[in-house]
Amino acid sequence: KSGIGFFPFLLFMIVLGAMSIFIYNSFFNRHATSVTSLVKEYRSDRKLSSVQRPAISSGLKVQGTRSLLMIFDANEQDFINQNPKIQYEVTGEDSGIAIDNLIDGEISLAAVSRIPNLDERREAAEKNKALADHRIALDSVVFFVNQANPIETLTTDELKEVYAKDLITWNALTVQSRSAEKIARFSLSKQSGTFNFFKDRIMFGEKVTESVIHIYKPDQLLEMVSSNPNAIGFCSLSVFMNKEIANRAKVKILRIGSIFDDNGTKPVDSMGRLDAQTVRTGEYPLTRYLYLISAGELNNNQAKFIDFMRSPAIQDQLTNYGLVGIQ
Repeated sequence: KSGIGFFPFLLFMIVLGAMSIFIYNSFFNRHATSVTSLVKEYRSDRKLSSVQRPAISSGLKVQGTRSLLMIFDANEQDFINQNPKIQYEVTGEDSGIAIDNLIDGEISLAAVSRIPNLDERREAAEKNKALADHRIALDSVVFFVNQANPIETLTTDELKEVYAKDLITWNALTVQSRSAEKIARFSLSKQSGTFNFFKDRIMFGEKVTESVIHIYKPDQLLEMVSSNPNAIGFCSLSVFMNKEIANRAKVKILRIGSIFDDNGTKPVDSMGRLDAQTVRTGEYPLTRYLYLISAGELNNNQAKFIDFMRSPAIQDQLTNYGLVGIQ
């Protein structure tokens, strides 16, 4: 009886081992090789245009977040001088819309404040346009209130409570305020990368209340908060520090606390200047990357634009815009 039981078990183990080797060789090993190849291809310290790439005559269309594109606008002439033959078009748009347009082939690169999600990557793959993420800069998302508001610090859990409940007052939220007034909640567009980052990092899948007012333009968002002592809003630090945005002096950036740091941190110093070290080390909990996204094989025009945005001349300027370079 023991002999009869042993040989089937041995046969089972041999078959299982053979299947494991087959699966590893046909999928995992091949997939790992593919990923390694992509990392070598798109790592941030490599000059993409140094590799021979297809040259196209249809020009270059870049669309997406103004946090990146306003830097290009300020250095547009340098790009023209370096690439006089490239016909380009640069327009601002929400990250989600830019990614959709990239997949549809309407633009060449999407400048975004979030990476494409699984559904977007699947749709692109079905069209034989695998998406690649090219890191350009580090950015932060900041929450701000009216200067008249005594609040200085909120934790990520408190922020979640603010944006999840239909009605909530300041004194019910924190002992820092005695106000029994209802909190007015503002946010950028649902298509914006900043809102999607907020949902991932703060809400963790919990639904945002319908009471939140979504505003398309950041300057209008700051205007709403600056005119309402009971309001709160959030946006990219690079947008907040844009000199063209009015009403910045009428609002204040909050310190953000977490389970690791009750006192909280913020990505600016007491003078309102960028604290690059806090952002770079990840001490501030709401830090993210900004990307240029490509679909399919890179052509020469796309590679030159990415290289330009990663060049030392551009990277050295990023702190002036509230951003931190990746180099």
